[in-house]
Amino acid sequence: MDSENPEESLVIGIPTGLIGQQNLFGAVITRVTDKVREDLGMLKLTDLPPLHVKTSISEVEPGVFTLVLSGCADRCEEGSKQPAIMAFPIIGFDEKTHAAVLDLAPIGKELNLIAMMDPNGNETRLKTSYSKTSMFDYSVSTLVFDVESHMVPKSVVGNAAPDVSEVVISTRWYLKLASGFSPAFMPRDPTAEVGFFTTHRGTRKRITRFATTGYDTAPVHYFIKNVPAQWQSSFAKGLDNWNEKLRPLLRKTFISYEFVSDEDESGKNIIPGDVRYNVIEWDLNNRAPYGGLGPSIANQYTGEIFSANVLVQGPTIMSLYTHWFEASQKAKEARQSGDEKTASEIELRAKRKIESQLKSLSPMKFKARLGNQLEFRVVSQMPSLQDPLFENVSFDEPPEGMSFEEYMDGYFQSLVAHEVGHNLGLRHNFSGNLGAAEGVQLGKVSRSIMEYLGPSFRYFSRIAEYDVMAMSYGYLGKKPAHKNWFCTDEHVADLGYPRNSAECSRDDATNDPYSYFEKRVIRAVDLIIGRGSQAAPAWEIPDVSRELSGALNGLALYAYSAPGSFSKWTNFVKAGRPASAADVPSYILSGLKAQLCSPELDTVIAEKESVEAQERTKENLSMLRDYVMQTLYPYQIDGTDTLDCGVAPSAPVEDVPPAPPVVITP
Repeated sequence: MDSENPEESLVIGIPTGLIGQQNLFGAVITRVTDKVREDLGMLKLTDLPPLHVKTSISEVEPGVFTLVLSGCADRCEEGSKQPAIMAFPIIGFDEKTHAAVLDLAPIGKELNLIAMMDPNGNETRLKTSYSKTSMFDYSVSTLVFDVESHMVPKSVVGNAAPDVSEVVISTRWYLKLASGFSPAFMPRDPTAEVGFFTTHRGTRKRITRFATTGYDTAPVHYFIKNVPAQWQSSFAKGLDNWNEKLRPLLRKTFISYEFVSDEDESGKNIIPGDVRYNVIEWDLNNRAPYGGLGPSIANQYTGEIFSANVLVQGPTIMSLYTHWFEASQKAKEARQSGDEKTASEIELRAKRKIESQLKSLSPMKFKARLGNQLEFRVVSQMPSLQDPLFENVSFDEPPEGMSFEEYMDGYFQSLVAHEVGHNLGLRHNFSGNLGAAEGVQLGKVSRSIMEYLGPSFRYFSRIAEYDVMAMSYGYLGKKPAHKNWFCTDEHVADLGYPRNSAECSRDDATNDPYSYFEKRVIRAVDLIIGRGSQAAPAWEIPDVSRELSGALNGLALYAYSAPGSFSKWTNFVKAGRPASAADVPSYILSGLKAQLCSPELDTVIAEKESVEAQERTKENLSMLRDYVMQTLYPYQIDGTDTLDCGVAPSAPVEDVPPAPPVVITP
């Protein structure tokens, strides 16, 4: 309880000459002491987008004064009403320094963000024991102060024993002078040809980007924290790649960086979420359900970014990819010796273990408000900011002839460049793969680093043509030369949006998404029937459902969206494929039937080593056909029932619900 934790004064003087100035006011969660729970770990970097506020002194009663922050929260413009948002008690005036003296300690109760977010502890299963203001600092024209929320398990509130595990969640609040922004920064409107994040408090949206005007503008400087020495060069190359691409445009080095750690005295004071810094952190403190997260914070009137952060789930990434690589190597050795059965079993055990880890990272949803209008952003819940932790674990194999170290070097380069792309203002671009080169070539697996790509491709993903075009618009105002190179989260094909193009997908790769999906269906069939082995198949429908549903939905969306988007497709029409929207559904079904009803499947079954193995294969195949029909059912494609190959459907697939129309992976 608060009474059990008497407050100490945290006194600061604010020069009276700054009273009446415009400031930006906001907050970011910077610390969560729990190192196990991913639902708590995902709260890190949750923020209150900055409000433009004006400071003033108000006499609330004779002789009692407060420093009042007044500002507009939504649809703001010059002349908008600016109601009071927050008040700080003034405990006196220092005539020598001409400063209003504030005590920040009492506001720790009011600014307990976790109590705002989950007042009854229903989501976190924690209740506030007490909250307090723990520190403040003033530098770079910015006042920051921390509010610590001390939490204990909900069941022991009121009689907590000394050994009860406590969780502390720290929120760093800030008040930043608006005069510190670049006077030469020119706001820029969004354009449909490229994707940037935009401001949302003003009546007019502006794209968000760093200031680059003038040759004397300092580079965007990053502090890179806690990255193991082995991977520091990979992180550096991810940033250097941006400099290499942007130097011809901006005629200067755009990004600078230095490596720090908590072992350094300076590193301890530089933390993600402190708006005075830009930080990339290998997160040693918290678990979260993403691979990387790259939010930035911008002036809501102009779009000028003033702080950016990247969190990388390094330990979890290393665990998942190490296991994938090691299991794949063992499976390869078994396959080379002719033991397909053992190879398949090794891959299956690895997949189940990885998916078990991923399942444990299923997050809950949070919301938080300060007052009636001020909603916090739980940035880890925003699909537009997330980077997948691990994708396509049953279908993709490590690249031939590449060591684990070589692979992870490419992976981290890609991940860092992608998240820094978000920092610089760029949104996802799920059309990037449409411009990929044939095969898997370094820097040519997509024309955008902002693409999602599975493990077989992303290690070769680099900043490419779209990214340069987008940055040319965002940072120089140059009109984009290509109008069909971009699609993002809200453009993704979906059962509820029939006019969205099937070529805008989070789940595809290569410059021929349709063929990519087809090959993945073939891969699923091979695993389910145990092709290449006389033994009974080890794989079952639940083992392939995640990847298979993505491929089936990808194919079905071609049929579903054809009437509304066929004319926008750029990479579908090839020799042998339909040239009109009306013929697409039958073409897709005939292709699936060729895989599910092929006479060759009878030969595979007949070659199994025993009657039991034959029956198991038949059962798997029957369940696969049913699963395909269940998945395609919501799309109402005429002729789907022919996929049973003339055989009456078997019983419903147990324990495997029909796949959702669209697979969205955070």
